[in-house]
Amino acid sequence: MIISNFFKKWEICLPRRWEKYLPDYWEITLPKHWEMSLPNYWEKSLTFTILGIIYSRREGNDVKRVYDLNELPTIKSVITDLEIILQEKYKIANFLPGSGNTANIGSITNLEKLRNGTGPFSEYGSEVFEHYWRNYLRNEDAERMGIKRPYANLEEYFRWKERQQKRKR
Repeated sequence: MIISNFFKKWEICLPRRWEKYLPDYWEITLPKHWEMSLPNYWEKSLTFTILGIIYSRREGNDVKRVYDLNELPTIKSVITDLEIILQEKYKIANFLPGSGNTANIGSITNLEKLRNGTGPFSEYGSEVFEHYWRNYLRNEDAERMGIKRPYANLEEYFRWKERQQKRKR
């Protein structure tokens, strides 16, 4: 879940570890890349810091049970392993969408890299992140436009960018 424009400066992301299936897999879904084409998106959004609240779901809770008010002190939390991270968006963004059927930006999935902000764009800076996602096309978007998708990862992006610069000369 993302709450955008929180005080015009923050985005709140609530990822959860899929403990039962993938114990080392974490992912935050970042804003859709099509939003990046909206007027003034980058002036507002590029400086956003992601407030990530990472947690695990407590197994065995009867979430449908109705409690009496006097039982309030005995109710167990539905979450465990709560951790809060603060990172600039580009530092935890991945070069892949958040899922195959949406235009969301995926995050890196390694918890240590999320904590430290050492995703693939952290090495190149926010300008590369911005340019990459402004120009990123999903397969269906490229097909709709009648063109071949220019890139699907950072290596292909840098080759595409170099070709674009050569054409301008």
